[in-house]
Formats: sequence, C-alpha cells, structure tokens
Amino acid sequence: MKISVQAIVLQMAAAKAFGQDKRMALDAMTVSMGHPTATIAVISGKSEVNSHFSYPPYSYEELRTPGVHAVLWANDVTNGPATTIQVVTPKRVTQEHPQWVDAWLGAQREASDFIDHHAHEAAEMYIAMTNEKKLSAEDLVTILGDPQVRIGITPSNTMIFARYMHEVGTISHLPASWKDYFWPVAHGLAGS
Repeated sequence: MKISVQAIVLQMAAAKAFGQDKRMALDAMTVSMGHPTATIAVISGKSEVNSHFSYPPYSYEELRTPGVHAVLWANDVTNGPATTIQVVTPKRVTQEHPQWVDAWLGAQREASDFIDHHAHEAAEMYIAMTNEKKLSAEDLVTILGDPQVRIGITPSNTMIFARYMHEVGTISHLPASWKDYFWPVAHGLAGS
C-alpha cells in the first residue's frame, strides 16, 4: 500500500484518467526515493528513473534541465493547492502543554505573515541561516510566488485526501470535516 502524498496524488490522477478500477495502474512503475536522489536521477539522465513527482525546490532544478518538462501538477488533481506537510503532536502535549502549542502556532503565523509580506528578505535570511549554495534569494522568491505553491498555517484542501483514502480503504472512517483530524487549536482557521 502506497501512502505518500505523491503516491496518493498519482493514484488519484490515474483514476481520473483511466477509471477508478485503474487507480493503481501506475504503481508498479513507481519506486520510493528521497527528493535529492530522484532529482539527481532525472537531471543526470543516466538512470532508469526518468520522472519524479517532485516538490520545490527540486522541481525547479529539474525543470531548468534541457529535455525535462512537467507532465502533471498535483494542484490539477486536487483542484487547487492542498496542504501536504503538517506538523503533528500527541494529544497529551496539547492537553499538558497547551502553551507550547499556542506559542508554536503563533510563531508559525508570524513567520508565514513575514514571508508573505517580505519574501525577498525572508529568502535572504533562509540562505544566510542554512548556508544554501544552490538556490539564490531570487530562486526562493520565485518559488514563494508560484501559484502552485502555498505556504501557510491554514489546512487547505485536505478533505480530498481523506475522501480518497476512505474510498480505497486506507482509512476506515470518513471524517465529517478536516477538524476531525486537526487539534482544536487549528479549528479557528478557515481550513478545508
């Protein structure tokens, strides 16, 4: 059973293209690899791996390579940007240390707002803090401004994954709302 975001989106795309009964038609042709390794395989052209369901910044590096082109955008499958990376914590942390959770969420909100209003400065800070060598501040600003990319604290379009995972039996109970799988600290957000 494949459960990565990329595997699920690829299955959803196959279902749209070939029919629900063929949603796993491409699974046999996929392998799990880390993004850096897959990027090197695609860019080098010296591997049997000739495509990669990628994330920025790797996708940008791949698309700058002659002969490499986009085949599928996840946003086309999910009908818009979807939250694919979330921070998790045990229930006991939310109950025993709610101040930690509130502080973390506040810091995330502050960082997200700063990035939204000061993208170039945020990119320069990132490069300085990480000693990034491959990406320039301009590269990062391009990624941050890409409509395919959304960075923020509000869960977005997550129910499409819940519905799909329920349909295929990965999860037994269909949540009534995204709030069923996010802690109450997030319930005031305009999530989906």
